[in-house]
Amino acid sequence: MLNHIINNPVYRGTYIAGKESMCLYRHEKRRTVPKEEWIVIENNHEALVTEEEYKEILKIKPKHRKTKRREENYLGGIIRCGKCGSAMNDWTDHGTKRYYVCGRKARYGVGVCDCRNYPKEKAYQTVLQVIKEEMQELLDLDIVLEKLNHSKEADRHIKMLSGKIQASKLEITKTASLKSGLYVDLRDGLINEEKYRVLTTEYSERLETLNGALKEYERVLEDTKQSPLDRTEVKVLIDKYKRKRNLSREMVDALVKEVFVNDGELEVVLKFNDKLLKLSELIDERRAWKDEN
Repeated sequence: MLNHIINNPVYRGTYIAGKESMCLYRHEKRRTVPKEEWIVIENNHEALVTEEEYKEILKIKPKHRKTKRREENYLGGIIRCGKCGSAMNDWTDHGTKRYYVCGRKARYGVGVCDCRNYPKEKAYQTVLQVIKEEMQELLDLDIVLEKLNHSKEADRHIKMLSGKIQASKLEITKTASLKSGLYVDLRDGLINEEKYRVLTTEYSERLETLNGALKEYERVLEDTKQSPLDRTEVKVLIDKYKRKRNLSREMVDALVKEVFVNDGELEVVLKFNDKLLKLSELIDERRAWKDEN
């Protein structure tokens, strides 16, 4: 309590406001305002502790305090309340158990946010489980895609794509040649300026369409040569962490994007979720080839 009075500028006559901000009509959530944007008015009221007294106290105040070992918080900065969006704080009940508690709830009470506390150790176990399950799902999907890429249906589709790529390149060359010859036709009086503008626009649009189709054919063909995981950073991370038995800050930083707590449930968003989606899309695409054939 004494430290609170000594270190609180309000007791030295300073008025401070604007530490938090929210807009009700826009339904914006309460947010913390940067310190440099606070409203600070010095000598606003009578001070209980003068500046001279404060400086004297600092002189006699012990400079070194024995501090407890800080508990490691692997999810700090990425775990948030799923109800109000506030950061979840690492909190202890002064016993052996630690919890993640909604910051707004801890500060203003359950009337502001009633998000339930989540056991810290359980959060670690859940995040580790999700990481392992989704890494295994990635590997399983990768194997499925690899088999589909080497199926008879894929071979036939690859031949068809190769033919379309060759035909597209020939058509692009032909259209580009026709477009470049328009100026000569205009100069020689074979076409007028209006016809020149119309044909130029027509050939330009045709080239844009042909080039777009060519890029798509080449993309699909390239996808059949290697999986999205082959020689990627994600594959390296999976190989590095798939056998780990305990969560670490290094693992969280490498693999976890966000964690949300909502009604006693934990939602874990991983950084490689886009790879899962990509693999699923490619597998659906390959299976559609079989239906086409």
